[in-house]
Amino acid sequence: MKNGQGREPLKNAPPRRRSPPRRSPLRRLSRRGIVAIVAMFVVVVVAAVSLPALLGSLATSGSPTPTDGAGKGSPSATSSPSGPTVTPTVTPRPLAPVLPPQVTILAGGYRVYGQALGIAPAYTVDWSALRTRAAGTVEPLQGVVVILDPGHGGQDGGAVYPMSNKAEIIEKQVVLAVALRVKTDLEALGATVVMTRTTDTWVSLYNRIARTGIEVLERHADFLSATGSRAWPDAEETLRLAALLQPCIDINSDKLTSGGLGIMRGLGATPDLRTIMDVERMHGDVVFVALHCNANNSVIPNGLEVMYTSNRTAYRSDRTTSEGSTAHPTYRFYDDEGRKRLAQALYDGIIGTTPDLVTTTGVSLLVDQNLAVLREMNLVGVLVEMGYVTNERDRKILLSEEGRDRIATGVANGLLAYFKGG
Repeated sequence: MKNGQGREPLKNAPPRRRSPPRRSPLRRLSRRGIVAIVAMFVVVVVAAVSLPALLGSLATSGSPTPTDGAGKGSPSATSSPSGPTVTPTVTPRPLAPVLPPQVTILAGGYRVYGQALGIAPAYTVDWSALRTRAAGTVEPLQGVVVILDPGHGGQDGGAVYPMSNKAEIIEKQVVLAVALRVKTDLEALGATVVMTRTTDTWVSLYNRIARTGIEVLERHADFLSATGSRAWPDAEETLRLAALLQPCIDINSDKLTSGGLGIMRGLGATPDLRTIMDVERMHGDVVFVALHCNANNSVIPNGLEVMYTSNRTAYRSDRTTSEGSTAHPTYRFYDDEGRKRLAQALYDGIIGTTPDLVTTTGVSLLVDQNLAVLREMNLVGVLVEMGYVTNERDRKILLSEEGRDRIATGVANGLLAYFKGG
C-alpha cells in the first residue's frame, strides 16, 4: 500500500470522459469544508463498526486484565472467525513483600531481626499426621528427612587418642561408621536420609551448612511448583537463594580469605541468609543431626553429651564479638523448644541402648553452645558428642561393633520419639 488507501492507483488507464458541469450546493463549500465532512463521515463509519465489539468485550469481561510484577498488562487475545475469543490466564509473579520494620536496635547499637517470619508462611507441617504415623505404622518416619552430618573427614581426623601416628582411635572413622548404621536404621523406619559425607573425604564446615540449606531450598521450590503456590519467595527466587550457597561447596574451605564462607561470612545474618533460614524454619519435618566424639586433656571425663544452639546463645555471642550497628542483624528465630526437645530425645534414646555412656564425672548432659553448624542454619538440629576418645570406658564402646550398633539404634529411637511428640 503506497497511497494509504489500501491499493495502488491503476497505471496506463484510459482517460475518463468529463461530464458536463452541473451546479450543486457543494460547489459553494470550500475545499476545507469538504475535507472536514469526509473526515466526520469516516469517524462515524469506524465507530459504527467497532462499538458493538467493544461493548461485547466489556460485557463478557469479569475481571481486570492481569498484570505482571512490573505492572504491565498482559497481551490481549485476538478473536478468530472460526472460534471464540480466548483470553490467556496470566498468574502475576509476586513482588517481594512490603513488611513492617524487621530490625530492632537494642542497647549499645546491636541490631536483631524480629521474632516474626520475614516471608509468607507457604509450607506447614501436619504434626498431627506425623505423630499419628510415628506411633505405630510400618514406616513411622515416612515423610521425615534426616540430614546426618558425620564430623571431620579427609585430612581432618578430629579427636584422636593417643596423639601420635599410631592412634588407637580416630574420630572421623568412628562417626562415619556410626552414621552409616544410623542411615540404615532410619531408612528401615521410612525416613529419607541425606548425608553430608559417606566416605573419608574432607567437607568444610560451611560446605556442610550449604548442603543442608540447598537440600531444604530445593525441597521448598519443588513444593511451591507442585502446589502452584506464588507465596514469596516463589520457586524461582528460592532456587536463586540456593545458588548463593553453592560457592561454599565449590570452594570447600573454612578459611576466611578463601570465599568458602559465602554469604555466611561476617557477623549476624544478611537479608538473603535471613530469608534462607526463614524457609528452613518452616520445614519442621526436616532435622539435622551432627555426630562427633569428644576429647579432653584429662582421661577422666566421660559420657554422652548433646549440644544445641539457642537464640540467646547466638545473640550473646554476636554481641560480645560484633561492632555494634556495623554488623548484620543477629538472627533470632530458632526453634529453641524444638532443638532442646530433640537433644533430650536423642540423649534418652542413646542412653536407652547404651547405658554405659552415662557420665560418672559430672559431664553436662545437654549443652547450649554457640556452634556455627547450628547457628548458620535454622532446622531443628543438634550435635551429638557420642563419648570421649580420651576415656578408656567410652573408647571401648566407640571402637566395638556392638557399641556402634547400639549408639546407632539409640539415635534412630531418639528421632522416632521426637516425632512421636515425646
